[in-house]
Amino acid sequence: MKLVQCHGVFSHLHYGHLKHLEAARAMGDKLWVTITADKYVRKPDRQREQQRYAMLKALRCVDLVTIIYDFGPETAIKMVVPHIYVKGREYEGRLPERALVESIGGKVAFTYDEQASKIHTSDLIARSAGTAR
Repeated sequence: MKLVQCHGVFSHLHYGHLKHLEAARAMGDKLWVTITADKYVRKPDRQREQQRYAMLKALRCVDLVTIIYDFGPETAIKMVVPHIYVKGREYEGRLPERALVESIGGKVAFTYDEQASKIHTSDLIARSAGTAR
């Protein structure tokens, strides 16, 4: 069984997240999504961890969801020990956790949905608040 992991805040689930998670799930047999707990999220105006958990858990492409009580993804990666760790293409070239994933025998992969990659939670929040860039 090939285990795939995605980690992040997933603060306001949107189309870009869905396409990313679907693509990640297609890379293996099970998709385990780990999310950062509220206490460690630096940006305000985010959905609470239980809401984020419930939204992700409801997606057909997601098999497991776990809340991680730490700032970065390292604790999550050590817990899951994924065969494949997946991030969006915007993280290519700047992924500090790559060394950890590879040290445990995993591979790093990126998703490349062109339409989805243009959607960012921060931009959506800014637009709804009338402060779009």
